[in-house]
Amino acid sequence: MGVKQDFERIALLASTDRKAQEAARQLADTAEWAQFDDADAVVVLGGDGFMLHTLHQMLDGGRVIPAYGVNRGTVGFLMNRWREGGNLAARLAKATRIGVVELLMLMPAIIVGLRTSGTVGAAWGVLLATCAIVPVVFVALRAELGIRLSHYFARLWRPTLAAAVMFAALTAWMRFAASTRIGDSHAATLLSAVTIGAAAYGLAMYAIWRLAGRPEGAESVVLHAILQKLRGSRDRLRPQERLP
Repeated sequence: MGVKQDFERIALLASTDRKAQEAARQLADTAEWAQFDDADAVVVLGGDGFMLHTLHQMLDGGRVIPAYGVNRGTVGFLMNRWREGGNLAARLAKATRIGVVELLMLMPAIIVGLRTSGTVGAAWGVLLATCAIVPVVFVALRAELGIRLSHYFARLWRPTLAAAVMFAALTAWMRFAASTRIGDSHAATLLSAVTIGAAAYGLAMYAIWRLAGRPEGAESVVLHAILQKLRGSRDRLRPQERLP
């Protein structure tokens, strides 16, 4: 069961980017937006930089409210996808506070890491925040959404087993590479390890998925997307029939 949100006053913030400003104009008449200082939640239109800036402002001001980011920037790693003509109110209703907790744990870690050690510090901040977030999300999902442990195991045993296969393949490869000239080149070692690790994980996931009876899940979604791309490429390469 989902978590009901009772945000009565929602603010709308947009970056100066052209796409963000266009999105703000489209959303202007879809709701009675509150002023940011009076709001109990905010919709942020822009990219990762604007989201970080907004969160930084809230942290400095000592008042942090739930922020729902919508990507109208360049990368949008931290943002939700923009849907042209979509019902933003319905998406907000489906949003849970779990995502807010994740964001509130991640953003301070990134900001502190950037201030102390630059990009490397931000990377360490993401890693540490992720390690802290996992148990929080696990407990929150069980409590708020009624997810049983069996649901987790049903979804996680295949990727966990595939990860073990990948680890074994990489361990064997690194030992082999260390005894050859490949180990003398850091670039060659890294490139080969990434290639072998990705191949081992992908093949193991596919084999385990088939052995498990092809259940519905991430594997079937990814495989369907790959097949759609291949069919599209094949159709584009096929010679066009000439009309008489």
